[in-house]
Amino acid sequence: MRSVSIIETTINCQTRFFLHEEKLAEIIRTLSPPGEFSVQVANFFAEVPIHRILRFAREHGIPDEVLKEYYERYVKEFYPNRALEAVL
Repeated sequence: MRSVSIIETTINCQTRFFLHEEKLAEIIRTLSPPGEFSVQVANFFAEVPIHRILRFAREHGIPDEVLKEYYERYVKEFYPNRALEAVL
């Protein structure tokens, strides 16, 4: 049985639909709209520590440019994270 990661725990704490790390990575990597996972995506960019966001991106093959584009396209307007913006 697969254990739940700290990222999965953080992003899913307020929702009834569970989003796995792999699916989150796919959504970001393909620049897909968050759709039914909008809360989880917002939680990822707003609640997960920056060092974990960057490690997640690296581990899942998401280039910094794609991470930044996703954040700017779908998250920044509603859940700005100035500290993340400074890093990206």
